[in-house]
Amino acid sequence: MLNKKFRSVILFLAHKRSASETPHTEKTVVHLPGEVSPTISWAGKELGAGVIGLNPLHALRNTAPYHISPYAPYSRLYLNELYIDLDQLPEWHESEEAQQQFLDPEFQAALRALRQTRQVDYNAVATAKRTMLDLAYSTFIAEAYSGEEPHLQPNTERARRLERFIQSEGTPLELYAAFQTLEEERRLIQSTSTTWHDWPKQFLMPGQPVHEYAKRHRKRIRFFQYIQWVASEQLNEIQRTAEQLAMPIGLYHDMALGADRNGAEAWIYQSVLALGADCGAPPDSFAPEGQNWGLPPINPHALRSSGYELLIQLLRNNFRSGGAIRLDHVMAFFRLFWIPRGRPASEGTYVHYPFEDLLAIVALESVRSHTLVIGEDLGTVPDWVREQLAKARVLSYRVFYFERHADGAMKPPGDYPAQSLAVTTTHDLPTLAGFWSGEDLQVRSRLGAFHDDAAHRQAWEERQRDKARILNALQREHLLPTGVTEDLATAPAMTTDLCHAIHLYLAHTPSYLVLANLEDGLGELSQTNLPGTIDSHPNWTRKYSIPVDHMLHDKRLRQLGAVLHSARPLR
Repeated sequence: MLNKKFRSVILFLAHKRSASETPHTEKTVVHLPGEVSPTISWAGKELGAGVIGLNPLHALRNTAPYHISPYAPYSRLYLNELYIDLDQLPEWHESEEAQQQFLDPEFQAALRALRQTRQVDYNAVATAKRTMLDLAYSTFIAEAYSGEEPHLQPNTERARRLERFIQSEGTPLELYAAFQTLEEERRLIQSTSTTWHDWPKQFLMPGQPVHEYAKRHRKRIRFFQYIQWVASEQLNEIQRTAEQLAMPIGLYHDMALGADRNGAEAWIYQSVLALGADCGAPPDSFAPEGQNWGLPPINPHALRSSGYELLIQLLRNNFRSGGAIRLDHVMAFFRLFWIPRGRPASEGTYVHYPFEDLLAIVALESVRSHTLVIGEDLGTVPDWVREQLAKARVLSYRVFYFERHADGAMKPPGDYPAQSLAVTTTHDLPTLAGFWSGEDLQVRSRLGAFHDDAAHRQAWEERQRDKARILNALQREHLLPTGVTEDLATAPAMTTDLCHAIHLYLAHTPSYLVLANLEDGLGELSQTNLPGTIDSHPNWTRKYSIPVDHMLHDKRLRQLGAVLHSARPLR
């Protein structure tokens, strides 16, 4: 799976919006062609990055607070329509109704209000984006086709491209569109919120009644297929831009462990899911009561009987518009902790998976698509599992905070495996600035995560020891900034120089790839997601402290790029 021999720096764009985000011009992780091209040029040319890293772009319901996490998606097979760049849609510009509504003073006032919020209002953004897409699609059908459903005939090359996309995607996309149409209809019929589990009996499974329904609702089905075609084309164009800039990898995607049990993927592939269980983690010192992630696990026996159809579709769809991908919780290829639905994690058990078959399929699809694979192998991972992953040429995922010896000392750069990706932090962990200031500990304390003041104090004292260990490690590598010693009093805050020193530490590892997070470069305090919380913490909604277009000229990011590029040049 390692198809390119180089050591690259990655610019990692976390799943956040900028302070200037609007439903029209998405300043997000995927700015999409009109927006992302300058970002890619900046990252590749000015920062010397070889990859643009992304959190999952999976389809979501985009309703807060329960349906905005990219790690609990509606479907991992398809893309989130919020990332579509309307400015790149000819039919949106050609739609008089869309332009009138967009320029309407009331609509513009709503956009201004959305720009001014500190957090992303997913519901409002999704409603505005869907309205514009509906109007654009109506114009597209009227001008690019002749005839009526179900006998529409494409008259333009753009319409023919859509038809080829629909044909190539086949049944999975049709069922996905049918699910969205059914769900939309049920919301209009029923005043209370329901899921597909409450639908009429004939629609509980994607059988013949669903196909008949799709025939009767062909226009709406085609609309949802159109959305996926537009998103896919724009994402492919971004990857082509990266290739034209000679980025060795380009887009680095992320595939979630599972999908929402009430979403389209679970409905379509329910025959291979264990809907009576959740996956999670057993009780340990980190989570004494265990963890329940609320996602239905795949039944390994049913998956094998199906010819591994779901896995193959997931890999192909997620591999096709990038040069690398991170597989979340890659341990699930070996074993997964199942928890009976509605029961505590202490009553769960491990279920084993046919890892030889699964890794062989990953290897095959990786070679076919020329995609580099990274396995998120954090936590307790048996040595034999890491050996199997290494044998399959799957890169290990190494986080700076966790790379320690048994006595707590930071591992030196030379101890990192070459077949790995190295990163300072993740979306579930504090930023460097947050770690150094203890911001995450303060947040957890406010939310009652500590049993008492003594537990909070113990965590704070351990954090001070961790910071001292980091300074000691930097001293050992002769990387301490001027004026900073191993004495914590000389480093009261995470300065730009200290941030650069930590990234240089990672740059000195033999790791195949190194990530640099935008949050760290910008000195952001708050982490993207706080595990174990839903609405008590602004997970996945916080905007960057500065607009994305301002980042292109931000001195701190240019300096971080220069530091990393000097240590690990691409060329």
